[in-house]
Amino acid sequence: MNVLVLGQHTDNYGDDAAGIALLQRLDAFNEVKKITVLYRFKNVKPIEYVSSKIIHNTTDFPDYVVKGRLRLVTDLYNYCNNMILKSDKNNKFNMLLNEADYIFMSPCGANIGSYLDRQLLFALCTCVAKKKKVITHLNSFDDSGDKRFNWIALSMLKKCYRIYTRERRSQEYLSSKEIESLFGVDSAFMLEEPENVTTEEKKPFVVVLTEINKWHRRYKQYSWTVNEYYNRILQPILYMASEEKRKVFLVPHTDGENEFLLELKQLADNDCPGICYFKQEIENAFEYSNCIRNAYCVISARYHGVVFAAKHKVPFIGLAYDSKTAEVCEYTGCANQCVSIVDVMDGKVNIDEKVKDIIDHNADIVTQLTRFMGSETLQTVYKPTSELLNKNKYLYHHDD
Repeated sequence: MNVLVLGQHTDNYGDDAAGIALLQRLDAFNEVKKITVLYRFKNVKPIEYVSSKIIHNTTDFPDYVVKGRLRLVTDLYNYCNNMILKSDKNNKFNMLLNEADYIFMSPCGANIGSYLDRQLLFALCTCVAKKKKVITHLNSFDDSGDKRFNWIALSMLKKCYRIYTRERRSQEYLSSKEIESLFGVDSAFMLEEPENVTTEEKKPFVVVLTEINKWHRRYKQYSWTVNEYYNRILQPILYMASEEKRKVFLVPHTDGENEFLLELKQLADNDCPGICYFKQEIENAFEYSNCIRNAYCVISARYHGVVFAAKHKVPFIGLAYDSKTAEVCEYTGCANQCVSIVDVMDGKVNIDEKVKDIIDHNADIVTQLTRFMGSETLQTVYKPTSELLNKNKYLYHHDD
């Protein structure tokens, strides 16, 4: 059996971790003989997973004509070219499709939704036109705000072999469009990783921050400055860490956040010298995950920062920028540990009150997360690949 993983992201430790977890799972099945990972962006550094079965392809993701002001024309052109004319101009891509028995859409974000990823959308069209068995591996789907994009996306999703979402909200959205889907928790929960124990005498606070108003289209309306991120989020954490005699680690989620985090550290050094450390040496998903594993608590404005905190049974505060962070908090039984990042930045919620709650109830939260990690809910992460081989058990075993 040959599998194609379509549209893998990289240079983002959360997406890397989810992608590695899927590859680990597929690689464990003897029935799977070849796995080709086709990256969404060309000439990127592949994710760090090597196997004789796996080919990392960073060159052959197809290009489709997408023009800004002519988007109406190019959308119709691409749709008709794929679905009606069934053009085979992308020879290398078509060769990959022809040899694949199953296609997994990689566990990325809401590309077929709010991120308006037309390149992935039309790649999906090509797969559907060729009647390939497409399985979406625990993705997010929502209203993109573009009626034409939505129409094409929903038309394609209706023709997929199986749709697995990582959010109930995605499932509800698809159901409202008469598309059946199944729920599972985030792919990164099944990541197999080595355990490295910290040498810190007292575990640190880990803070995963992002300048979200600079990169997320739904937050560009906010003019938050680095000083505001510091005053509303990091400074209160530093003060509480000082009282607890703990360090604060600023942990990057992508290399692109280094400049922002360095500015925050400079402000911290001027205000609370000797407490804040920037973990710039983190270079991959495993190091990122391990830093979170060894934390006393995690305050994360990134979705996968919350996922890894839950996975490692570390109390956390989720600074939610969309529904997926809130849902992790809900299905892990920690809904009261989630707060809107807008409410924090606008001063409606004081982060130090949330941190104090973590300190006061740390052991209880660990107990709750331990309960979740042994739950049936967690086992849903294995459903997409188990169904691939008609297996009823979801637990990860190399001999299954």
